[in-house]
Amino acid sequence: MMMMSSPSATVRVEKAASDLLINPDWALYMDICDYANFYPGQARDILQAVKKRLQHKNPKVQFLALTLLETMVKNCGDYVHHQIAERNILGEMVKIVKKKTDIQVREKTMVLLDSWQEAFGGPGGKYP
Repeated sequence: MMMMSSPSATVRVEKAASDLLINPDWALYMDICDYANFYPGQARDILQAVKKRLQHKNPKVQFLALTLLETMVKNCGDYVHHQIAERNILGEMVKIVKKKTDIQVREKTMVLLDSWQEAFGGPGGKYP
């Protein structure tokens, strides 16, 4: 695995959620997951970059950021889940649903929030 510094983490997330992509770059997503698992301290920077992509005006960028986030929840450990809760990424996702954003982005966001309710333990869980 390649060594990746913080700015590079941001660059990779920008590449992973770029409006130039036609489809998700699964190899890059898995690389980002491996990196977050191997260097938990970098997970913060990665998730900060993902959060910025979620705030992007382009729905394609938002959709790819959600896909990357979904991949991270499935493939990364508890520390990454904690960072997602800590960085208020779920709150950012709720904002997406409340805004009249692209229907595909809203639907994906709602599906993820719904499925993560269990992963994160719901109202009484580890990350309410």
